[in-house]
Amino acid sequence: MDFQGYFLKNYVMLFEVFGLLLILSISAHISKSLRWYTRLVCLLLVLASVINNLELWTHTFETLNPWRVVLTIMKYIIFPIVMMIMIQILAKKYKDFALKWKIIMAIPLIISIPIYVTSQWTHLVFYFLPENIYRGGPLFFIPYVVFGFYLVVFMIQNIAYLRYSPIKYRLIVFFITGGALACVLLYMIIDDNEDYTPIFTSSLLFYYLLIYIKMANVDPLTNLLNRQSYYNDMSENSAKISAVVSVDMNNLKIFNDKYGHDKGDEALKAVGNILNEQSKNHALAYRVGGDEFCLLYFGAKEEDIESYISYMREELAKTEFSCAFGYVMTKDFTNIKEAIKEADKRMYTNKYFMKIDADKQKFE
Repeated sequence: MDFQGYFLKNYVMLFEVFGLLLILSISAHISKSLRWYTRLVCLLLVLASVINNLELWTHTFETLNPWRVVLTIMKYIIFPIVMMIMIQILAKKYKDFALKWKIIMAIPLIISIPIYVTSQWTHLVFYFLPENIYRGGPLFFIPYVVFGFYLVVFMIQNIAYLRYSPIKYRLIVFFITGGALACVLLYMIIDDNEDYTPIFTSSLLFYYLLIYIKMANVDPLTNLLNRQSYYNDMSENSAKISAVVSVDMNNLKIFNDKYGHDKGDEALKAVGNILNEQSKNHALAYRVGGDEFCLLYFGAKEEDIESYISYMREELAKTEFSCAFGYVMTKDFTNIKEAIKEADKRMYTNKYFMKIDADKQKFE
């Protein structure tokens, strides 16, 4: 295998990898750890491509070269390692992703490595005849099953990570990971040794861009959609929006002045968690200002909105924080901007009466 031949054959894959590495250097919305993990995955994918092409080159030898055995073992191991790193990237999003779960995740790879290493002698997964002819063993499917396991875990993990995101995000992740899984299954069925590094490189690129776009659309403190997303969704979906709920937190300035901004951030997170739970199935929730929020509902009826607001009030009552609410049904207005303006007006009315009630309780 000469360098020129390898470069020409894998130009698209190399172009994608190094293009992603360049993008990583200017990704302000992505954390430092995510950038380093992604760089590591990029380098491992290049290494996997080199290993696969070297292994294909050993096919041309008239007799078996020991390096073909070594390269085959490395080829089976490297892709599960890539998926484990991708799982680790998302694991950092979960505080309850304990060490025991990381160990459990490593078990399939730990068990399979000795099987691969000894397979030339045990003939369990693969072996080569002296004439340099490949033969699959009774467990030839193990590399595909191990990789498929990590891919499925990664897919489930993404569904959990995106549980508060619009369904389109989950569909995109399903497309990306499902396409890679379909590629593995196809090669398993036809027993083809073709290099499938490019499909995973493309999947990684798509996945990174999805995460980047999601982070750019999300408020980092509350995990609600941000103001930019609010304006974009309001413009694109104005005809589909059935109700608007304006939400404003009470006494955030008092919390900040009395207890410090950490307490204020805690308050915003608490409100964000409740709105996120509401948006999981019913609406899109946004943080549009410091302590200002908005929910856009699609297809909900007025009695549904009243029920949702009642639920959010009950959840807020379990905390030391409170919010004022105002809602309108968009069918009563000529355009979405008028509806939002009226929802804000009703929210401030609600805030005014909440303040009066709070003042009365102080004197009782």
